[in-house]
Amino acid sequence: MDFTTTSLYAALADAGVVVARASETIRPEALDADVARHLDEDAGAPVLVSDRITYGPDGTALVADTATILGSMMQITADRAATGLSLRWGATP
Repeated sequence: MDFTTTSLYAALADAGVVVARASETIRPEALDADVARHLDEDAGAPVLVSDRITYGPDGTALVADTATILGSMMQITADRAATGLSLRWGATP
């Protein structure tokens, strides 16, 4: 599957896999030399690293993945209220 053109969740849905939720942790890091070569970026550049586990309706872990996101290409938006928090993340406009 070419994940540069297809999302993980779209690929799972196409395979008949039902996704219920995901748990994700995003942390800042500096880009290491090996990954920098693959991304054609400088080692030490700021990146965000996402560790995510995707679960099915019965709580079974379906996918565990790690993604390295260039800090210059990502923004996180938070909507805060007294009753909760909503986070959205996506490409920098």
